[in-house]
Amino acid sequence: VNEKGLKALGVEPIARVHHMTVVGGDPVIMLEAPIPGTEKALKKAGMKIEDIDLYEVNEAFASVPLAWLQKLGADPARLNVHGGAIALGHPLG
Repeated sequence: VNEKGLKALGVEPIARVHHMTVVGGDPVIMLEAPIPGTEKALKKAGMKIEDIDLYEVNEAFASVPLAWLQKLGADPARLNVHGGAIALGHPLG
């Protein structure tokens, strides 16, 4: 939604997408794909992990966000604050 749309709806934005990127990964180690994806996006945006208020890491398995946290040194209190895919009933998790 652009500024005009926000005004028409009478709402304030609750978040801002600063940057995004796309990466591909080896299917054998696909569970680690969020790590290089995050590293690439941060590098392209000129940001550090500490610059992000909240992190959303999609996961079907609990090991995904745990590996992501360990590798990136992110604050666990900021990760999937509303529950991740497992909490929302991911069919594989």
